[in-house]
Amino acid sequence: MAIVGINQTSIFEHMYPSYRITKPIRLIELFAGVGSQAMALRDLGANFKQYRVVEIDPFAIKSYNAIHGTNFEPTQTRDNPNQGRIYASEGISPSLNCMEGGNRQPMIIPENIVKGYAEAYPGDGVYINRPHQIRKLTPLECWRLMGFSDEDFRKAEAVNSNTQLYSQAGNSIVKQVLMAIFKEMIR
Repeated sequence: MAIVGINQTSIFEHMYPSYRITKPIRLIELFAGVGSQAMALRDLGANFKQYRVVEIDPFAIKSYNAIHGTNFEPTQTRDNPNQGRIYASEGISPSLNCMEGGNRQPMIIPENIVKGYAEAYPGDGVYINRPHQIRKLTPLECWRLMGFSDEDFRKAEAVNSNTQLYSQAGNSIVKQVLMAIFKEMIR
């Protein structure tokens, strides 16, 4: 049962002043990847300029430049074999790396047209070399799951391999999530 005439409020509205971006945005993308932040701002119609991009992956920078029409260079870093790995303060338990190649990409099993798809688990007895039993998601499908347009994908596809496209989709941020955050800041 709803109570008529009472508005719900958030305690945060009273604790912090409202914050809105009113000036043109100078975008500095750290860990830029393919530029999800720039894509989100572009699709919102925000007034922004890509000021600086920080990205060490030369393949991601190739996609970024192809999609956004920019000419950024990969960021130089020191020679560190453990760069990109995260360790606990005790120096143990490195994080997982992304699943680049080796048939470790996301896969789906078509059951039939009516039931749709099921997940495969280790030991399920699914064979990748038999047609219509299991298939990898294509790079385009992975990019679509991240909310990227087919046009942006085609620009990245023109300058990168499928392995790099899988990696870039997996390392990205869902564009619509960024759009929701930015929308609250610029509207």
